Amino acid sequence: MSGVLLLFLLFALASSNFQSRVIKAIERPPNHFTQGLFFDSPNTLVESTGLYSESRIQRIKASNGRPVLTHKLMDTDFGEGCTMIGQKIYQLTWMEKKCFVYDKKFKLLETKQLMPQIREGWGATTDGTYLYVSEGSAVIYVIDPKKWKIVNKIAVHDGNGTEQNDINAMQYVNGYIFANVYMTDYIVKINANTGLIIKRYSLEGLHNKYDLPEGSRSGHVLNGIAYRKETNTFYITGKKWKFIFEVSLN
Repeated sequence: MSGVLLLFLLFALASSNFQSRVIKAIERPPNHFTQGLFFDSPNTLVESTGLYSESRIQRIKASNGRPVLTHKLMDTDFGEGCTMIGQKIYQLTWMEKKCFVYDKKFKLLETKQLMPQIREGWGATTDGTYLYVSEGSAVIYVIDPKKWKIVNKIAVHDGNGTEQNDINAMQYVNGYIFANVYMTDYIVKINANTGLIIKRYSLEGLHNKYDLPEGSRSGHVLNGIAYRKETNTFYITGKKWKFIFEVSLN
């Protein structure tokens, strides 16, 4: 295959939309303003929720979304993305630009401050070594959690070179970052090395089929994406959604 043809195919693929397949819908309490989500065991997820006076970090059952352990943030902190590196859980806050570091039982170990060039705390994920942080722009920052410094920046773009702004909640899987695009019903699959969007998945049908809030009007948008390696599926939800969906992203 010639280099020109391969480049053309990559551009065509990167601009295509792909459908997700819902495997099951898990009803849960609809009062979770989900900002971050990841699996910490095959049967439990850690969820970060937002809003001032309501923000929490909590462990929930994958089967019904109900909390089994909860830690409430100060009323002046707005929870955002979360992830786990080793035995430590990291939770961002929004305009306060804090990063809380907990043990597995949500005992606060330390509070760090995000770097000045990161304008706000949004999404968080990890490759097992580095912390990836989004700020609502087209940039994902890669942070060394031990030295607490930025070691790389990823500019997210499509095959035409157009930047994709509003990168929000994220999940790293095998060299790719799956990310929500704020105020849309899309998840993008990003090459973590180059920033190129490989696929764009549509979840538009969920609102009508499952009577979800109109996110673009209410702010209750698609947000929260967790990978379950045992089934090679994703658990996705939204802000104050009454369901968590197990989906296949082909």
